Amino acid sequence: MDATRRIHILDTTLRDGEQTPGVVFTSDDKCRLASLLAAAGVDELEIGSPGAGEDECRAVASVCRLGLGCRLSGWCRPVDSDLHAAAACRLSAVHISFLSSDVLIGTGACSRECIPDTIAIAVAHARRYFDYVSVGLQDVTRAQRRFLLELCRAVEQSGADRLRLADTVGAFNPVQTFDLVSQVRNRVRSLALDYHAHNDLGMATANSLTALYAGANSVNVTVNGIGERAGNAALEEVVMAVVRGGVFG
Repeated sequence: MDATRRIHILDTTLRDGEQTPGVVFTSDDKCRLASLLAAAGVDELEIGSPGAGEDECRAVASVCRLGLGCRLSGWCRPVDSDLHAAAACRLSAVHISFLSSDVLIGTGACSRECIPDTIAIAVAHARRYFDYVSVGLQDVTRAQRRFLLELCRAVEQSGADRLRLADTVGAFNPVQTFDLVSQVRNRVRSLALDYHAHNDLGMATANSLTALYAGANSVNVTVNGIGERAGNAALEEVVMAVVRGGVFG
């Protein structure tokens, strides 16, 4: 890895971390945690899912009003109601998530054929409200590789700022992660590349570091690795591993 390359740390404690069984953050909790994370120097906070309802919107808006010195983003489905809710919270950045594996696509209303067009439409819509638009592909580790690469190209052509690859079920090991991220990085040059790991096999931190070595610009983390099921990559582990490796720009 280029030791001068700037690594972007995206903390999703307030969004994915809240999917931990038994964990619920009040609006005050979110404001306190966001303030501490921003003070610690985290580059970006994914602070919630505005489409989840009025309580979530109020909490997200409260964090936005703090005037923290980092990027604040919200997680959205590719539907107008989610994007409108995120805009109403005064978020400057949005992350729009799409399905990429046949396992998950089969549970939704959108077919494989319609996803590229839906990406283009959603990004164009988001550009009306947000300064920064990230597009995520869920369950990339179970996606058919050729189709996944087609979706990556569609994200690049849509005018999005960033592409997130999500190992939604924590299925990959570092060797597989390096192969996937390297292949995507070679095909998609103009986008920032983000990696979202889960810890089902105990490799979220290792896979996050591997993604950085393979060409990712940013990784998703949570405090103490909390998150749905076995959790996410731990903020403290990833940051200290990068620092000890001498590659934290």
